[in-house]
Amino acid sequence: ARSKFLVLTVYAVRMSALAIAELLRQMTAHLGGTVEAGEMAVREEARGLLLPTAIFARWHAD
Repeated sequence: ARSKFLVLTVYAVRMSALAIAELLRQMTAHLGGTVEAGEMAVREEARGLLLPTAIFARWHAD
């Protein structure tokens, strides 16, 4: 069966979402598809601030 998607969530590392995305892009280059990356966050209730909690990268087949 062909893979459809892969999601990575990364905590407590000294890497950016951009770096994680590039690693995933290199690992999945032979599969084609699309890589997206960003930050995960929770909204603080009192002031509505976004507090970063992790980064993610996602690959999905076209």
